[in-house]
Amino acid sequence: MIGLISTTGSLIQAIRGDRPWGWWEIGSVVMVPILLALGYVTVSSLITARPELIVDRTGLTMDKQYLAWNEMTAIKRTDGLRHLTPWAITVVPRDKPRRRSLGIPPYNISAPDMVADWLTSLLDQHRATESSTPSQDEPGS
Repeated sequence: MIGLISTTGSLIQAIRGDRPWGWWEIGSVVMVPILLALGYVTVSSLITARPELIVDRTGLTMDKQYLAWNEMTAIKRTDGLRHLTPWAITVVPRDKPRRRSLGIPPYNISAPDMVADWLTSLLDQHRATESSTPSQDEPGS
């Protein structure tokens, strides 16, 4: 980028027709928009700091918050309550729902209804496998 800035004079001369176009000038014209676009994407990603939603076999992780499948009570679509919560989807835990609830912002997902339905089906699957698995306290296990 510094090289592009330092050759601005020769680029301007080539554009005005005072100097023939060289490889550096042609490369500068091509690379400046590409570098500006990459810079924009990088800066916007750093400013918004969008955390990742990680869904795995143990539970859900959003930024630094984690909830295991067996700690979840429900997965709620909260789009209608925008004035109360900034989340598109709220994962409600069994204990202390206000302190440990995991919220998924609307800018992390493109189809909140589909994601909420998918997470609810995963939660139901984990509940079904937990209930079908014999516990250690049962005789014969």
